[in-house]
Amino acid sequence: MSKNYTAEEFAKKFSISKGHVYELIKRGQISKVPNLGKTIRIPSRELEKMKATSNNLLYLPERVEAVKTSLGTIRKIKGKDLYVLVDVVKALGVNNSYRIIRTIGNDFVAKLTTDEARDLGLFANQTGILLISSTGIKLYSSKCRNRVVVENFIKELIVNAQAPKGLTAPIEVKEKEIGNTQSALQIFEGQEVEIIEVTGEILFELYSTGMALGQIKKNSEGRLYPRKERIDGNIISAGIKPRVHNGHKYLTEPMLYDFMLEAKTQKCRPFRNWVTNDVLPSIRKTGAYTSRNVEIKSEYRVLDDTYLNFSADTVKLMIKDLRNSNLGMLEKVRMNNRSIAKLESLLEGGI
Repeated sequence: MSKNYTAEEFAKKFSISKGHVYELIKRGQISKVPNLGKTIRIPSRELEKMKATSNNLLYLPERVEAVKTSLGTIRKIKGKDLYVLVDVVKALGVNNSYRIIRTIGNDFVAKLTTDEARDLGLFANQTGILLISSTGIKLYSSKCRNRVVVENFIKELIVNAQAPKGLTAPIEVKEKEIGNTQSALQIFEGQEVEIIEVTGEILFELYSTGMALGQIKKNSEGRLYPRKERIDGNIISAGIKPRVHNGHKYLTEPMLYDFMLEAKTQKCRPFRNWVTNDVLPSIRKTGAYTSRNVEIKSEYRVLDDTYLNFSADTVKLMIKDLRNSNLGMLEKVRMNNRSIAKLESLLEGGI
């Protein structure tokens, strides 16, 4: 007798939400066991059908085009220089998407949410689907071993698709604005971290942050999930009450530092450095000092009431970060002063 699955069990198999499973049933894309009233049970044959479907190239022809190349078919968003990254990964024989992202960085990669992917007819799990620009593929070709193969692949993409002309600048990670809220995806060592800004306050999604800190588990199929029991335990031990926004839990900046102090994983220090040196300065455009062509940015905002929420240990960490940042600034100023002196001596010499 074949096994039947609940909507929740079915959702876990594909890392999608239970609500998405109900939506697929409503559309008729998944069949349920009949005559059970309001009880939902999904037969095992639908599991196999779903696996086959997720491996096929699904899309809406009016919004997505299929570009044929000698290495396989690549889906492209019509009217945009954006290709489905998983198609590119399969065509080039790369291990996974994050190998390309680690090589080229985040500037040439964008992300569609599950709902946005669904509107294009693209299959996506609960984390969404990644896209890459042709410029990103070109950059990857300049850094990979199989450069000739990738360059030929790019030529086929350009010839066979009517990509917008003159698009060479990095694409921006798509921000979704809801009222006074902006959200953007950041990637730390191959792990996605959702960061949102609500009325000027930066918030970090709890479980993606926990995964970035190494609190993860893997199922039999190799899929990674947040180790929620450990993450929740750290939150309770640290006395943190996360903010709730659109049904998701988020950490404020003070909460984030307290969470890292409690988690005590090997990734806490590099993650903290990434947040304070890369993420926050790129989001905050205040506290900048410009002298000639030298720009020095403060790692933290001017002291205000929000600092009253920090614990003593957090303040000590911030002081340490600021001192390290100051050392880097001083070294940069010294190097620029040496360069200025050399240039001025050239002018005095009659260059």
